[in-house]
Amino acid sequence: MTPSSNLFLAVRPTGKPWNEAVNKRALENLNTFQTAYARRFRALIRVKDDKDVTPEGFRQIQRGTVWGSRQQSLDCQSRAKIAG
Repeated sequence: MTPSSNLFLAVRPTGKPWNEAVNKRALENLNTFQTAYARRFRALIRVKDDKDVTPEGFRQIQRGTVWGSRQQSLDCQSRAKIAG
């Protein structure tokens, strides 16, 4: 990991999605973002499953990027506030 890779934490949804098509598209977008970021900055971003995200993980990053449904985003934001 490079210093620039600490700017982002991409969170991969693991639970049962509300909508399969939206979940599929979110995962495709995550893969596209990873590829584009790697090409542009020659660095990898951290990607964790949503169940593996901890308050300590949020303390180590400057910005969180969340992929998935709105509910998953809200869950992740709640975890960030707890980590606060």
